[in-house]
Amino acid sequence: MTTPFAEKIVAAKFDAVIYVTSEEHGVSTYFYMAVKGTDMAAFRQQLAEGGEKLTHYGTILESGYGEPPYALKQEMLQRYGCQPEHALKITPNN
Repeated sequence: MTTPFAEKIVAAKFDAVIYVTSEEHGVSTYFYMAVKGTDMAAFRQQLAEGGEKLTHYGTILESGYGEPPYALKQEMLQRYGCQPEHALKITPNN
């Protein structure tokens, strides 16, 4: 299910794949993002500030609306150890 592009991104020495969720105006979204350890503090700060610049500190591997499909959750867990129950939430700036 993971694209060759996603494999290249992760192979580019990213330290973690992070599951991120957001809900704004009743619409839920999810993102699986590859983040380097050196960018993790700035990435987390962006989450707290609304997430508009998250892609400056990480690369989106997969995204969608609602909940990710079960097969995608399993793949992200097996490949990268990414557990949805440890999701980070974007705090939207309204």
